[in-house]
Amino acid sequence: MSFLYIWKPENISPDKAEMKFEGMIRRQAQVYSSYFGKEFPYAYKKIENTYIGQIDLIKGVKGWQPWVDCGEFGIAWSGVCENFLGTELCTERGKEVFDSTLNNPRDIVYWDGNFALAAWCKLNNTITVTTGATQSQPLWYTNGPFGWACGSRAAVLLDLVGKDKIIDKGQTGLYLAAGYHKGGGTFFQGVHLLEPRHQLTFQHSDQPVLREYITLLDYLTLGFEPVVEKDEIIEISAEKLKYRIGRQMQYSENPILELTGGKDSRCIGAAIYGNGDTIRSFTAGSVHSPEVKIARLVAEELCFDHSVSVHATDRLLLLEHSTEQVRNWLQLSEGLESIRQVLLFEKYFQNQLPIQYNNTQNFHGIHYGMLKPKTLTAYTKVNIQNSMNSKLLRYGNAIELFHSLKNKIDIDVERIFAGQNKEKAWSFVFFWRNLGSIWGSNAMSAKQPVGWWWTPLIDRTLIQYSWWLFKNNLEGLQLIHEKTKINAPHINTIPDIGQMNTKKGRWGQLQKKINNRLLKSEFYRKLRKNAHYYDAQYFPISFQRTDIWQSFFEKNKYAWKDIVDPHYIQYLIKRQPNAEILWSLATIELICQEYF
Repeated sequence: MSFLYIWKPENISPDKAEMKFEGMIRRQAQVYSSYFGKEFPYAYKKIENTYIGQIDLIKGVKGWQPWVDCGEFGIAWSGVCENFLGTELCTERGKEVFDSTLNNPRDIVYWDGNFALAAWCKLNNTITVTTGATQSQPLWYTNGPFGWACGSRAAVLLDLVGKDKIIDKGQTGLYLAAGYHKGGGTFFQGVHLLEPRHQLTFQHSDQPVLREYITLLDYLTLGFEPVVEKDEIIEISAEKLKYRIGRQMQYSENPILELTGGKDSRCIGAAIYGNGDTIRSFTAGSVHSPEVKIARLVAEELCFDHSVSVHATDRLLLLEHSTEQVRNWLQLSEGLESIRQVLLFEKYFQNQLPIQYNNTQNFHGIHYGMLKPKTLTAYTKVNIQNSMNSKLLRYGNAIELFHSLKNKIDIDVERIFAGQNKEKAWSFVFFWRNLGSIWGSNAMSAKQPVGWWWTPLIDRTLIQYSWWLFKNNLEGLQLIHEKTKINAPHINTIPDIGQMNTKKGRWGQLQKKINNRLLKSEFYRKLRKNAHYYDAQYFPISFQRTDIWQSFFEKNKYAWKDIVDPHYIQYLIKRQPNAEILWSLATIELICQEYF
């Protein structure tokens, strides 16, 4: 990704302001360079009394201009907008981008990709920060004694505006309940998310102006032409997917497909196959895992090279021995993703080496349909209370914040799904207010800040047809599955992991065939022979986990005892040592030690 920062200083001299902003950008770039062992370019510019800066961490995307300074106007991107790949932006085309951003932001609804951008104009001394409509890179904003700031990381913004770092215990409670940030907040009090479909405009001496440039209802309906025939819907969706993936492949230096045992990644693989292309693929997991077995079969049928990434060390052991390296990582991620996930970078945490530089463009299967209505039961007041056992000390404030988010969702549900099943409709809006457009971007920017993740299944065409089908009681139509059948019908007989886990009979017979086929393969024999690893999924270390967690929370008790009842944590350590809440609490504790 590319990190963006905009600062409108107040109560500080111009010379000191420029020195402070340039120093911040330079130091941040040096931090990333030290972690990854690579130099990353940075740039900054002053527009009247406002500063804009960027650190570019995206490598390997061809034909992309993350920073464009054309004299009278300019554009700085966070993420990648696919519509302008291979486009020279210091032309009339660039002026169109700026004009859309400043005067016609609804045009942005039609732009594909995961991005946010800042556009500036020297003629009227304006900087406009705009988030994507379908998927956006995470940006935050705040104000303090030294002005207003907006950017990619909250702690940096607080330093710029001269504001103390205070933990937001309400947001921390939501993080514990869910394992990620939701509701538009972060660990830092007074820092707010710039939500998708929003703009923040800096101009002259006025304070920045925040506005929603398109409502969710208008986003779903703008330019949409309903199609009655099921086959036509599938065909249009499949062609759009192939078009996007074709461009993504064209502009990737080193593309790779993260192939799992599910429907989503094979849908992407089928589109690549349908375009007549091939790609390297990999699967993370144990050689014994059904996901690895399924993915290997799919790769064989699609004629893709395939490899398996085996994680050699249990992540809890890494946490025990690499706490300092974890703290360093948290300077990059600020807890946007739990440390349980980032500990996958074993070479860094185990050997204290620079983080392995990942110059790949990964294809990732996240999409709208991943959220099922039953998942929402975890976010009712009763179930939050049950899941937390009412032990969260600041629980009331967390619930208050949750209901603030819920009220916003209720308003959109009434606008978009009037007269329909509100419980099911709620899942649609919840996803696009929270999971689809925020969680996916946050997690990916924390797990792999260098390189790039393509997310072709988060697409407005697919969203619009999903919405239209839902409105017309046709929600059972599986667009992901049907598009796979169109592009690569011969892989349709291979079951996905969900079918293997929940079905018996013919699926059990297919699993047996898959096992027999893989056990006889040269690939499997070599992999098993050379895989000297310790896999906690199949060789649990529960007897060690209790001691490790006990030691961690005994050594690190700076903040967590103020957030959650210690007796509840002792209960989890003894009875549920694999509980996700322990990882979330460990993330919070180390964040607090680093910043508060």
